[in-house]
Amino acid sequence: MKLLTEVADQVEVDRIRLLMESNGIPIYLANEDTARNIGFVSPARQYQIWVYEDEQYEGAAALLRDKNYTVKNPIDVADFHRQVVRQVPGAYRFIVQKLLIPGLVVFCMMCIFLYLLFSR
Repeated sequence: MKLLTEVADQVEVDRIRLLMESNGIPIYLANEDTARNIGFVSPARQYQIWVYEDEQYEGAAALLRDKNYTVKNPIDVADFHRQVVRQVPGAYRFIVQKLLIPGLVVFCMMCIFLYLLFSR
């Protein structure tokens, strides 16, 4: 995945997303939720647009410069997003197994330690 551009305007983000995905280039929009929080995230109000497939980066950059550019290796964006969604449950399971459960164990141990320390 490669960074294509950063923009501050939601309308520009939507234009680029439509341009890329209608030409067979799936993109990932980073900072979609945090870019609206002016001043809380550095840099404030910057949406990052990433190209998922590295081999499509040059075509995406050319398409960004010239909207009439013909993409050499377009892919089915809807199918690509369906595959990404299928991978999400595995990611949640990983987060729970590797982060949440050990975190809860450490939290419980700290609570017991503090209870024993201050109960005397």
